[in-house]
Amino acid sequence: MRKVNWPAPNPLSLLRRTPNAKTPPRKFEAKPVSHTLRFRGPAQSLPCRGQAILCVMAITRLKLLDPTALRATCAPVVPERLWQHLAALDPEQYAGGSANPQAWRVTTTEEGHEVHMRAPAKRYDHDFALSVDLQDQGAGQLELSFIVVNDLKSTRYTIDHTPDGQVTLLGTAGRNIDEELRALRAGLGPCQVRKGLGLFSEIMPRLEALASSMGYINIILEPLTYHNAVMYESHGFAYLMGRKRMVEIDREFRVGGRLRMLLDGSSPFREPVMADSPRGRSWAIHDGILEDFDGNGHLELKMVKAIGKMADHKTYTAPLFW
Repeated sequence: MRKVNWPAPNPLSLLRRTPNAKTPPRKFEAKPVSHTLRFRGPAQSLPCRGQAILCVMAITRLKLLDPTALRATCAPVVPERLWQHLAALDPEQYAGGSANPQAWRVTTTEEGHEVHMRAPAKRYDHDFALSVDLQDQGAGQLELSFIVVNDLKSTRYTIDHTPDGQVTLLGTAGRNIDEELRALRAGLGPCQVRKGLGLFSEIMPRLEALASSMGYINIILEPLTYHNAVMYESHGFAYLMGRKRMVEIDREFRVGGRLRMLLDGSSPFREPVMADSPRGRSWAIHDGILEDFDGNGHLELKMVKAIGKMADHKTYTAPLFW
């Protein structure tokens, strides 16, 4: 048996040793190297040439692609119905789907940690049909930092600007009450400028497949609204933060709850009927009912989905009538 002197030296101390004065420190030179980086699964190999590249992983690899290859790599995220929607808007301009640079744009940030997908490439009547932003968070976590799907044929409600033209950040930094009322009466939720296309259930598995091919194990996100969080629950997301708050909100909107009693008709966003739907509750929360309830108007939610798995963290216990 090999004899080991104990205690063993701390490996970190080896990095702090002062070189012998008689022996000049050894010089290391980074030489150009060529790597072929591969995603797990069906994604293509990506050529990578650079200086001593170590552990280039995940979404950062997409920065290495030219625009055509980048669009092709991310195109599987988009359901066929969205391409059909664009083609119906303008058959000549948007024909060809993901192969058409006018119909589909994908860019990365300079650092390569974020990817932004837009369809069409330029706004159509102020909006995109699909907006998806993904961000690498390390440790196998991919953040879905932004996703919006719009029906570009539908009526637009200008909740994103105040009457004098100030940006509201989708109603989170200011409000356009008249436009919000129009959106409410049309069946939209807070922060929506148009009706959606009902594509989230098709997009989510595609996002999971892309994320898995890049080596991620979880998708994380922060719901902007209450009804968004309930929707993510139904698609297998669990809570990293805020589940207790969501359970409390559901309890207090049920019969006999204090939030239900605060739906007193004092504003169009606080009608009693709103207690019984995620979207109705969401409008009341957007209108500040939580501030009146306990002084804390914020949801502060964070959710996670293990790729390929469904969690059961449902907090909404009423019949799911949006």
